[in-house]
Amino acid sequence: MDDDFHPTDEMIFSGDLWLMRGPIFEKNMSHFKHRLKFILYRLKDRISGTDTFRRDPREQDAEAKEALKLGFCLIRVKPGHGNEFLGSNIIPKSLLADRDLLLKLGYNMDEDKSLLRSSDLALKIADIRERFYNRFVENMTLWLNLGYSLKDITGLLGRIYREQVGGGPLVKDDRAERRERLKETLTRLRDDKAVSHELHQIAVSTLPELEKIQ
Repeated sequence: MDDDFHPTDEMIFSGDLWLMRGPIFEKNMSHFKHRLKFILYRLKDRISGTDTFRRDPREQDAEAKEALKLGFCLIRVKPGHGNEFLGSNIIPKSLLADRDLLLKLGYNMDEDKSLLRSSDLALKIADIRERFYNRFVENMTLWLNLGYSLKDITGLLGRIYREQVGGGPLVKDDRAERRERLKETLTRLRDDKAVSHELHQIAVSTLPELEKIQ
């Protein structure tokens, strides 16, 4: 590998697997409930003469997501449709939307988010957030070790923040929450006396730039 090589020098062509489930009719028992759901909805459509079935775009194939997202610290992604975006495992490993947190706690993605305010879950939630903050610190340290400058990292975090927008009504709120998580994480990093000066400067440099992004 060249000394001046950066992960963002490479690109992945992902098709739709980056965000979506795999084939609904894959012959795998783990997909049984999704196939059954599909069949029941289609049967209902046939009886009623309507076409109401829609796949939930938040549902993701766990193995595909692991392979395509969790393994990359930084990579440019060219999806099957839409614009190129920056993929990074800080999104699933550090920037938890409320729905992500519910899933981590063993609940369904559509459970009432007020559950997260329960005092019974406070310690579990604090532990999860602590682990995800530490992963963010590890990633920022890795980026520095890969040779990215402070200006580079500020730009990369700004791009990730900028691209966490839009989508259908089922995912737009998740992305908005991940934006807030990034701000909250950087604020904590800025105030964390235990981290290095370089990590502190990442937060100091990036937070004002995020405020400029609509």
